[in-house]
Amino acid sequence: MAHPFDAETAVGARPRPRPAPPAATRSDVSETRPANRVELRGRITSEPALRKLSGGQRLVTWRLEVPRCSREQPSVQKTDTVTCVSFSPQVQAVVRGWRLDDLVQVDGALRRRRWRSASGSSVVYEVEARAVARLPTDPPEKPN
Repeated sequence: MAHPFDAETAVGARPRPRPAPPAATRSDVSETRPANRVELRGRITSEPALRKLSGGQRLVTWRLEVPRCSREQPSVQKTDTVTCVSFSPQVQAVVRGWRLDDLVQVDGALRRRRWRSASGSSVVYEVEARAVARLPTDPPEKPN
């Protein structure tokens, strides 16, 4: 089965069609319906850590380094580090074996999480993963 992000079709009609940026041409994008979907592929920079929250929920957290792909606004910074989390026991089981520098894919949604502690209230933005996978990496080249 093809991944839903692989199919591309044109969205919208214009008198003089011009190629749209890739994000605007994906078949899963609707111009009229809001969406919150994040797809990341990158390397693990912080191994997954499982912790129990005050409400009893278990949360796994890890960080992922992804390339910055902006041709329109070049930047000195070539990568971004994104914090990923999951409350899902299935996702927690998969990420348990991940190690630093593993190449992985995360599909999820952007979330804003708030909490109060003795030091005050805190807010963080992170990607809540709903599906994850370790990706194959190219084997190192053998010297001749």
